[in-house]
Amino acid sequence: MKQILIYSLLFINTNFAVAQQKYYPFKIDKKIGITDDLGVEIIKPTFKYASKIPAKNQIYLMNFSDVPDVIFNTSTGVKQSYERILNSRIKIGNSEYSDIYNKGKRLLMSQESDHTIPLANRFSEFSQAGKYILEKYRITKYPKEKPALPVKYKNGVAIPPPPVMYDPPTELDYLAVRNNNEAFKVVLKGNFKSYKLFYKAKKEKTDGGAVVMTLRSYDPNLEDNFDYIVFTTGKTNFIYDDKLNLAKSFVLANSDETKLMEETEKIVKSGLSYYGQNNAPPPPMMAPTGARRDRPKAEIKYPFFYLEELPNGETLFAQQETEEISNHIFEVATDRNVRLSTADSLIYLDENEFSFDPKTGKIFLPKTYVESLGIKII
Repeated sequence: MKQILIYSLLFINTNFAVAQQKYYPFKIDKKIGITDDLGVEIIKPTFKYASKIPAKNQIYLMNFSDVPDVIFNTSTGVKQSYERILNSRIKIGNSEYSDIYNKGKRLLMSQESDHTIPLANRFSEFSQAGKYILEKYRITKYPKEKPALPVKYKNGVAIPPPPVMYDPPTELDYLAVRNNNEAFKVVLKGNFKSYKLFYKAKKEKTDGGAVVMTLRSYDPNLEDNFDYIVFTTGKTNFIYDDKLNLAKSFVLANSDETKLMEETEKIVKSGLSYYGQNNAPPPPMMAPTGARRDRPKAEIKYPFFYLEELPNGETLFAQQETEEISNHIFEVATDRNVRLSTADSLIYLDENEFSFDPKTGKIFLPKTYVESLGIKII
């Protein structure tokens, strides 16, 4: 008998949200659809991308095209269409937010709650900056209307005035600073082209130049608050402190990052760094030293799911309920590339994928695709 292929020995306990789930995504020929727990096709596989939002029992179905995207509720079966959905675009407080476009309007939607934030700018980019969030956007400025020229008369006949020529609209770069909380209030904005964040740091001069002497307690889950932010428009630069008070403005004829930092350091009278405690990469890990210790073997916990190559040329998907009892679920030809993810309760079959019940192993896939993929339910 060929060797058993066991991909995971851990049984994943499901949370309340998963226990209430009735609908599941599946992928066929690189397209994603939705099925219910009885194998009835609810949404045909026409979407390129899907993203699960566990806290709200939702699945985002996206194409990034003229075809509307969909938010589907896996508990109720309710679906809602939007022009475009961009998931996990920004983190406000401790919650991820999606960027939603619909009917000419734009809003940020929490992936944890029903909280939404309407946005005035249809196109803008956001970036994290500790207790603030920076927004970069453009505003179209239209020229003021010119008054119509007076009508002239010749021999009592009105002479039409020449056409009024208007200047074309211009695009202005704007930067705004918002509070990093649900209010998302704009606390500073201006017609700036770029910005640079600086963090206080001790510097020690050596023969090779200045060396930043900063002890870091690296934590990738924390975002540093900047000490100074410098906005630039043209040749003029504006220094704001961490409370967004204007410290000073100055002019640099030919500015680059090095000159900008040097001039800012002179004005604020402090050494500066481009990185804070947590937004710089951590130091490289040191190679372990000392004798190698044998790790104890992991205890097998039942039940668990596994894949096995059978002598008849089939690949078996089964659940090992106890040491003696194995529940067979389905078989498929061995020449198919089958992979198993117990953490996500997913089965990958070539470039197709579908969910299974994390307790029983029952697969969630419409019967049409079960047959077309050559799956034999046992």
